[in-house]
Amino acid sequence: MATQEPATGMTPLAYLERADKEMAAGNGRKAAGLLWQATEATIADLGARKGVKSKELVEVARGLESTGSVEKHHFTSRLVTAKFLKEHANNEIMEDYELENAYDVIRRFVVRWYGEPG
Repeated sequence: MATQEPATGMTPLAYLERADKEMAAGNGRKAAGLLWQATEATIADLGARKGVKSKELVEVARGLESTGSVEKHHFTSRLVTAKFLKEHANNEIMEDYELENAYDVIRRFVVRWYGEPG
């Protein structure tokens, strides 16, 4: 199934693959920004597939949760974690262990819906 692509033309898995490469190279801030974009693309794509219409990403996340097909707060909690990654990309707010934990949570989120990149 084709995925809705964000404005930059990348799929969630393409963002994830680039994030993995940046993280492996020690570029945590860049990887964090890419994971934010992967999360944004994932929620937007899944929302479009399910017919959830909103310009606000949090509303799309809530709409996806309202279907009852995932545990409560599955999408909104990942969105909050990803927003911390976005903030880290802009202002380097996390300690290394915090970045690693958030990275792992969001990576597993994208993989759950799209599989491993590559």
